[in-house]
Amino acid sequence: MNVRKITGNIMSRTTLFAALIILSMGCTNLKDFNGIWEGAIMEDASVRSGFSSRTQMQVDIQYANSRKLEATMTTCVRDENQETCTPGDFHDTPLEHLEKAQNDSLNTLTFGGEPYAVFLMTAQPTDPHEKEMIVIVSLHGKDRIELRLLRGNERYGVFRLTRQKDN
Repeated sequence: MNVRKITGNIMSRTTLFAALIILSMGCTNLKDFNGIWEGAIMEDASVRSGFSSRTQMQVDIQYANSRKLEATMTTCVRDENQETCTPGDFHDTPLEHLEKAQNDSLNTLTFGGEPYAVFLMTAQPTDPHEKEMIVIVSLHGKDRIELRLLRGNERYGVFRLTRQKDN
């Protein structure tokens, strides 16, 4: 019996098994996030400033991988009867990457719930006199996205978005 051969086979099988586990953990296909996502701002005033508690958001993701997200967003404010939604600060606004953040440790930013990916981006409101806002998009599973909009202490909002069934 060749002990070296048996040990080598066990080690190579163990190494292969470990490699397969590691690869399967990182194989979430972010293209599954393509499509229309909608949701409301969190009403809690401790995580909302400068936005109506009736603000709604729609995000259209055209492309997603671990390093890049191509998407647009639109916001509106629902009336008290929930019948109409008046246009908000953004209308089919492209989300732009914070390029330098991709090369910084900020690129590894994460949140509770261990999202598959987090993107640091910016968006320019439809009104050209408004200042650009920071957008943080975190992709959680195939059924949820969280999006944070912020500009200093004056504007802050957290949106929980779900996939629209018509996608």
